[in-house]
Amino acid sequence: ATGKSSARDVRKRVLGHPVLDGDARATRIAAVAGALGVTPAAVEQLLWSDLAKERLVVVPDVRPLEQALAATANVELLQRLVRRALHVRLVVWGDPRELVRTVSIRGLLATVTPAPSGTVIDIIGPLSLFHETTIYGRVLAAVIPLLAALDRYELTIRCDLGRGPGIVQLEPPILLPAAPPPRRSATALDTRLARALARDPAIEVDRTPAPIQVGDRVLFPDLAFTHAGRRRVVEILGFATADYLADKLARYAAGGVDVILCVDAARSAVERTHNVLPFTRQITASELLDG
Repeated sequence: ATGKSSARDVRKRVLGHPVLDGDARATRIAAVAGALGVTPAAVEQLLWSDLAKERLVVVPDVRPLEQALAATANVELLQRLVRRALHVRLVVWGDPRELVRTVSIRGLLATVTPAPSGTVIDIIGPLSLFHETTIYGRVLAAVIPLLAALDRYELTIRCDLGRGPGIVQLEPPILLPAAPPPRRSATALDTRLARALARDPAIEVDRTPAPIQVGDRVLFPDLAFTHAGRRRVVEILGFATADYLADKLARYAAGGVDVILCVDAARSAVERTHNVLPFTRQITASELLDG
């Protein structure tokens, strides 16, 4: 029954002249519940359900551990910062491939540079974009929980919380929840595309092409395929600016690599070229072969 009533409709029924005591409030809630055919508790839940900052906080049956609360608070604080970031730099030690793959899968605008002391991952922040900043910020924030799996890293966030640009620098030990296990969706774009290409016996598919170092940068294509003696690599971009796209193409060209950059047309306005393929929701094998 509550699904038929919007939060705005419930507020319109409940709110009116100020209610100054608990009994009057309960009476008004009960009256609205009767009119809607739901329980008073359902009215309480629905009243502010469309406003994130006003939703009721449900206390768990078991009190959470203080460390768990602190770890969750740290993640949310860092996520708030990166949602307002101009630029994020992450220096990691050890094998960076899983983290880089995650950044790539999520479609973030990032460059990877090897360094004597580790691998540098530079990510464009949402405030440096002109559109889709909320969506991009949410995607970038999802990377923060993965830091818990790293033994050593340096995180630098250049952000603006409304009082001018500032820089936040962090490194372990930082209390964070345990990192979620690496997960690769079986329905990911590159997985579906690889399967589609592999159906053609004339096409050889390389599902995990090696990283390509060009100058001071490392490129991580999502897959590669060989057809009629011609090998091409494919990189899928969820977000792209004109400058970022031009830099990507120049890097691959400098490395002598034949690339197709598949760009989400819903998030970036690009034109079809020999090396750029705009797509909507899915990429077909025929589109790649026509390039």
